[in-house]
Amino acid sequence: MDAAVDISKRETETIEVTARRYGIGRNPAYDLARRGELPGVIRLGRRLVVVKAVTDRVLREGSLRPRATDGSEVVARDGNAPAG
Repeated sequence: MDAAVDISKRETETIEVTARRYGIGRNPAYDLARRGELPGVIRLGRRLVVVKAVTDRVLREGSLRPRATDGSEVVARDGNAPAG
């Protein structure tokens, strides 16, 4: 395995990097991730990482509301969009 990995080509980033991009602290970011409120978080073993494309979309659109794969807003079972 090549030890020199170009991190700019990774598709995920750490919670710390995401927190800096959102302008929030590390601890609040981890709290949001644990509660399932930080978009794009996936668990890899014991690590939490964030999908960069999701962070990019949130920053571009200015919305933390989840999106379906077709780009439409996710709607809760009660017919209302999730708070966010």
